[in-house]
Amino acid sequence: MKNILNFIPYLIILLTWKSIEQWMNFKLSLGGWWIEHILMSLLPLSFIVYYIKYPSRCQKVPFTFKLLLILLILSSIYGIYMSMGYQDIQSLISKLIAWSLCLGWFYFQDPHNISKITKTWCKYALPLFVILFPFMQGEAVGRYFVPFAFLLIFLPFLNKKNKYFVLSVVILVMLVGALGARSSVIRFTVSLMLALTIYFRKIIPTILLKIIFIILIITPIILLQLGISGTFNVFRIQEELGLKEYSVNSSFDNGEQEDLTSDTRTFLYVEEIQSAINNKYILFGRSLSRGYDSVVITNVDWKKGRNERWSSEVRMLNVFNYMGLIGVVIVSLIYIIGAWKAIFQGKSFTMKIIGIYVAFRWLYAWIEDFDRFDFINLYLWIPIIMCYSIRFLNMSDDDFKNWGYNFFKSKKHV
Repeated sequence: MKNILNFIPYLIILLTWKSIEQWMNFKLSLGGWWIEHILMSLLPLSFIVYYIKYPSRCQKVPFTFKLLLILLILSSIYGIYMSMGYQDIQSLISKLIAWSLCLGWFYFQDPHNISKITKTWCKYALPLFVILFPFMQGEAVGRYFVPFAFLLIFLPFLNKKNKYFVLSVVILVMLVGALGARSSVIRFTVSLMLALTIYFRKIIPTILLKIIFIILIITPIILLQLGISGTFNVFRIQEELGLKEYSVNSSFDNGEQEDLTSDTRTFLYVEEIQSAINNKYILFGRSLSRGYDSVVITNVDWKKGRNERWSSEVRMLNVFNYMGLIGVVIVSLIYIIGAWKAIFQGKSFTMKIIGIYVAFRWLYAWIEDFDRFDFINLYLWIPIIMCYSIRFLNMSDDDFKNWGYNFFKSKKHV
């Protein structure tokens, strides 16, 4: 049982390929669909093994996490009933494995474990990037280096060598990654802003962070209401405010130009909400095995004449599709309560910044943030887990400085 724990940092490396495979110029078979998913399932399974092996190291599972796990189980059981064929069962398994990354709660509440996987990933994944880069499309670069968007937040606490190292990767993403990959640019930019905030923490009042937290939490609710009422559509901000179009190279490296202000989300909201109304699954969702009815995006369903799309690019819309309004409330509470704990109960300024980051990810979940088995998903759960972890909440800024300064070392410091 203990052996599987030694593989956790290496199983994280499997996420590297899963994070970028859609944007690679070649396909890599890991031995077929079932073998690939068995390998993927080893990561959440290893988190459970860690808890069984070291129960004394783990806090009690937060109530909101318990609700999510119960809902995932119920949605999976319901998904078996809702399945219309073998491919629907495959869809259910893929989604369940992706959402099972929340089981990282058992492992990532320990600061040492986050350092350990980071060190191992850098050791193997960075040389691998040199090999894979010639075959990458623009979008792949930013997705490959998602862990560095997380590391960037702790830039003030890294030693000079690692500080230059992280900044070099950020510059690399901005230079060779496609600007059309808006999410990567936004993700790294926000992390850099938070790092600068930590640099100037002595002159930034805590009350300002609390105000920012409230703004980030209520903004999606207000914008959703305005959008549904037809008063203001943030996804059509170029039209709403009369802004100019800004075009860059497409993130798929197909030689085409892509408008950075283009609306690629409104139709997703319309289709997902209409699908839920038409099929009467607003409250409980359509289960993990089914998608939503799409008219705009066709020929993506395995079943002729059904035309369901198994997921969209917007995380909270997927939650709504799989688990209904009940799922939206539970997942939202995980974000909001976690951010609140970090900002109002965290003993360090740095922990409050992590809370701000989680609050930002809550807002961004209404815009994008895929719920796949990939780095974006993992490095969403890690900061959320940090917000609930008593060890992180009790850390001082000096503790974070010690942790960050030795981030790439395996020796335990906290």
